[in-house]
Amino acid sequence: MLKLLLVTAFLVSGLSAETFAQSKSTSKTRPRKTQPSTHPSYNYSPAPTPEPLAVPELPPAKYFYITGLYSSANAIKYKGSADLLGTPTAFTATESTTGAFGFAGGYMVREAGKLGYSGELTYELPRTSSGVEGMIGNQGVHGTYEGAPSNSVLTLAANGNYSLNSHIYLYVGLNYPFASGNGDSMKGLPGYQFGGGYVFSRHISSELSYRVLRLQGTIDSPGLNLKVDEATFSGLLLAIQYIF
Repeated sequence: MLKLLLVTAFLVSGLSAETFAQSKSTSKTRPRKTQPSTHPSYNYSPAPTPEPLAVPELPPAKYFYITGLYSSANAIKYKGSADLLGTPTAFTATESTTGAFGFAGGYMVREAGKLGYSGELTYELPRTSSGVEGMIGNQGVHGTYEGAPSNSVLTLAANGNYSLNSHIYLYVGLNYPFASGNGDSMKGLPGYQFGGGYVFSRHISSELSYRVLRLQGTIDSPGLNLKVDEATFSGLLLAIQYIF
């Protein structure tokens, strides 16, 4: 009986060991479900590198330039005296003219955040005069010209400037005009201008300014000897510059 129990126990233990081995082997080869990885390295998509913005090439700190311009000044205002029957009599008058195109050449020194300077010579094409309206004493005067008279202006100017940045600058300065036309004998007086400029690229810039020209002299008028103490000629000046 004891022998039978030992044999039975041996068989049971053998079967249990074999079952455990099979179960262990099965567990080793059983396929597992895989989950998609959420690790950042698997989902990262690098952003494309943006292309740098094109920056226009700008002129050097010192340069020469030529200019095409238009002057809106279209009225010369006179004040002075007239020899009326041998008696000096105060007079004021305004001569109406057209605007004028012109050109200029100059040299400029400017740099962002710094003071600079410039100098230029400007020539404006002849303006056509349409007539004069004014007062001599308490009498009104109206004058017209025969034919199509014209006058031209050559102006020398010097400016100081300050550059707000690489593109924008402000300036102010003095000018001296040389005028001719209409049989007048006029000479220049110091005038002034102020304005601003914008640099578009290495070769192109523009300026807009307000300019006042001043002259004095005499006007050849039949029957009158007009002495001009001051004649002012003011208006906007728009310029487009080509930079060398």
